[in-house]
Amino acid sequence: MADLLWTSANMVDEIERGMGWASAAEAQSALALNWLNYGYWRFLTGLWTDPENPRAVYQHSWSFLKPWASMNLVVGQTEYDLPAGFLQLVTDPVYAYYTASNTNFAAGHVGSFVTATQTLTRTAPTLGYTAFPVLNAGDKIHITGGTGVTVGWYTIASRTSASIIVLTTDIGGTNPTNVTWDTVGLDPADGITLPKLNRATPEQIMAFLRDDAVTDNPEYYAVYPKTLTEATGQRYSIRFYPAPSTVRAISYRFDLQPTQLTDAAVYPLGGFLHQGAILEAGLARMELEAGGGLNSPHEVAYQRLVQNSVAADQQTEATDIPTSMADYDTGIDA
Repeated sequence: MADLLWTSANMVDEIERGMGWASAAEAQSALALNWLNYGYWRFLTGLWTDPENPRAVYQHSWSFLKPWASMNLVVGQTEYDLPAGFLQLVTDPVYAYYTASNTNFAAGHVGSFVTATQTLTRTAPTLGYTAFPVLNAGDKIHITGGTGVTVGWYTIASRTSASIIVLTTDIGGTNPTNVTWDTVGLDPADGITLPKLNRATPEQIMAFLRDDAVTDNPEYYAVYPKTLTEATGQRYSIRFYPAPSTVRAISYRFDLQPTQLTDAAVYPLGGFLHQGAILEAGLARMELEAGGGLNSPHEVAYQRLVQNSVAADQQTEATDIPTSMADYDTGIDA
């Protein structure tokens, strides 16, 4: 079934219809796209006014411009590239927590599983993580449920492929399915506590690596810009200290630099909840170019819809912090 999401091409078509361009020439379509991108930029700034009080200006910070990402640390590697569109961290990175559900055992194994054939295939990670940490022999996973299985922590004997791991003991059940599990690669019984990651300067990190080249779970990080190239634009890297002594997963939240819309079928940021405001922002620019003013129909519609968008986006994140978490230091903007 087709969804109701509008692409940039759909929005450009609406602007062309608004101008009465039944069969828009290439130059007219380019102009309509330019007006749409102006409206898109205006929406993304989060600035808006109350039509009844035009002198009052408000600003909102969109949640979808602060996405989560993750990376897998590599033993001995201290430097990692950050993704395209990265502007700055919102909070300190954290050691990641992964979950999986509806996980089935590898095909071809029947009856009660034994040590030699106890395999578990991993499914896609949740919460926006892009990949699971690479689990190796000696790491732990936590089985949380399943048909006839015994929940608890299990040790990995080996990793036979990128997606299959072999456990040292049988978790029970007969060809079990719908197994749920989570992992940070640690069993609380082992008494290992991952440290909080603290921000340092790039110079401090380099000095630490030079003067005390130990390996352990990283405790410090620094973000720094890479040399600008015309091919990739401004990119950033992150460096950790100490150098990782084992594979760990790191999650982080960052401010995203949006890219402009093209004449292809590109979905604007924000999705269904905000596409109406984005379209009206483009149509308002069209009206302005045609001689419209502050009270033109599409401008009034945009101001109404952007207020609705702000209200909807404010429901995405908690505003009242639970008392038990009120004093917890989350990092940079705490």
